[in-house]
Amino acid sequence: MSRMKKLIEKQKKLTRFQALKSIFSSLIMTVTVVVVAVIVIPSSPAASIQDVNIFSDRVTYSVIVTDSDSAILDDTLTVTLENQFELYSSEVILGDNVGIFTDLNEDTEYTLKVLADKGFGLEVLDSETFKTYDKTGGAFTDLDLASEDGADELLYSIGYFVNDPFGEYQEIQIRYGFKYQYQEEIFDYQIVSVSKLDTEFLLGNIFDSNIEIHMFLEAVDVNSEVIELDNIVFRTPYHLYGSIYFSQISYDKIVVSIWPESPEGLDIEYELILKRNYTEIDRHTIEMSLEETDPHHSAIEIIFEGLKQNVEYTVILLATYRNPYTEVIVEEELVSEIATTLPRPDYQIEVIEFDQGFEVTITVEDLLETYDKVYHKITEVTEWGDYQYEYIEYNLEFIDDKYQYSWFIYKPSLAEYTIHIGINNGLNNNNYCVFYTYEYLEEVE
Repeated sequence: MSRMKKLIEKQKKLTRFQALKSIFSSLIMTVTVVVVAVIVIPSSPAASIQDVNIFSDRVTYSVIVTDSDSAILDDTLTVTLENQFELYSSEVILGDNVGIFTDLNEDTEYTLKVLADKGFGLEVLDSETFKTYDKTGGAFTDLDLASEDGADELLYSIGYFVNDPFGEYQEIQIRYGFKYQYQEEIFDYQIVSVSKLDTEFLLGNIFDSNIEIHMFLEAVDVNSEVIELDNIVFRTPYHLYGSIYFSQISYDKIVVSIWPESPEGLDIEYELILKRNYTEIDRHTIEMSLEETDPHHSAIEIIFEGLKQNVEYTVILLATYRNPYTEVIVEEELVSEIATTLPRPDYQIEVIEFDQGFEVTITVEDLLETYDKVYHKITEVTEWGDYQYEYIEYNLEFIDDKYQYSWFIYKPSLAEYTIHIGINNGLNNNNYCVFYTYEYLEEVE
């Protein structure tokens, strides 16, 4: 069983345990029973209060929450602000959070807590105690992804608040920069002037490509000096990227080339799934090791064989990994493509070997509106990989109510090579059938 499958199975056990706990806690036990059981205790979620901005009547916060065992029960992850007489609560999500509590009392002590229930009641993940006081300044108050799911470009609504009772600020501005994957630092910042009377700033045209956004709320005072009021760092939703390409479509075979992404330090299991009419036909698993340091790799080739001719199939590339922002294991469908196998041609092939090469004759009863050329391909096989040495195709000729062609293939002067001979579609060279294969390996004395 793969590492990722073991982690998923562990999460299923945790879910079953939480369900059983809920059932037993609702029963009135009339008989005392001693039971010895092995119980999987889920790991505690982790939360970190990154920043708290305190004013006389409001408090803003920045919180990051992770949950490696998916232990938090639904709708129980909250941030509370409380003291002996007051209690305020707001729901938060896994990952980055920015929020605000308003209408507070000045010069009053409050405790900010991050709470979650993993089946044993609410647990405090992090907390901070402070006293409200009056001050000039500002802070970010909200972070909301406003674009629709699946959008290529993201739109964020950024809430902010400025308290300037004495008119010390001439201008308010937001400065932000993007840090892309595999980038060590931000090389360019944008500055946008905003009004101190507004409470929202829209940040758009952000490509959905795992970007880390650094944002600063700044004021320009009467001496034209820039004063930092607050700053936040947040990340766009995490996604993996991968692509597939049909290297060959034949009457009984589909060959798929996969380009999977493998970011450093991320343990990923890729699965290539073949479906017909929503029914799974075959599945291949590819594990990308944590030790991999190259984020992009050469194509990986997967072959689906024994298929039916002239049938539509769906190929899905699925990734299972631990989200680096939330630490939750997720399954993500990266790409889905449709391929239709070709009709099987009625053919005859004759190959006669000579010292110099091969004499080939291919005869086809009907081109089936799919095939129009015959070909041969010579591939050099080396320890560094396989390389195309020669590829030639020929138009079939209509002779005696049949399509045929004869030609000669010269043997190359290579230590190791493979020759493929077949029929294809001249407009799409990936639609082809291999009729004959010859492999040569030079003998070493």
